[in-house]
Amino acid sequence: MIKNPEGYWKDFWNNADRPTMRYVILGVTPSTGQWKWKREKALAAVENFEKYESDFSEKMSLYDYWQHSPELKFVRKSPTGKIEHWISPDPTMIKSDLWDDIQAQASTPLHDTEKSEKLIERVVNYASSWRQGRGEGFTEVGLGLQYSPLISG
Repeated sequence: MIKNPEGYWKDFWNNADRPTMRYVILGVTPSTGQWKWKREKALAAVENFEKYESDFSEKMSLYDYWQHSPELKFVRKSPTGKIEHWISPDPTMIKSDLWDDIQAQASTPLHDTEKSEKLIERVVNYASSWRQGRGEGFTEVGLGLQYSPLISG
């Protein structure tokens, strides 16, 4: 259910106009706009990716490498010559908010607004993974849940 479960590469250039954020990365300096991170952070991320490429890329995916050190950032030059940074998977980013694979209403409701157990289970799992990584849960999920004797315990 996580969007981009193995992470993805994204353009490192930003259209904000801060000349102090224009510096050389892998032979590229933007003439307009800026890079997304300060120079030191970006160059460390270049080093991180170069280490991955030279020592680990034949043994494991970047995602698997990142799992061992999730604090690492990565910057590379793409095959087309663009500077890109790697966006790690985010358990709070779900693929879709259209959950048409689950029935919303309970099949034999005891209450007018009772939700199905599968829907509640998905919401709880989502909120739990979000809480572990980012903060407090259900207000951010945006669902109002009502007590149900079917899931008490």
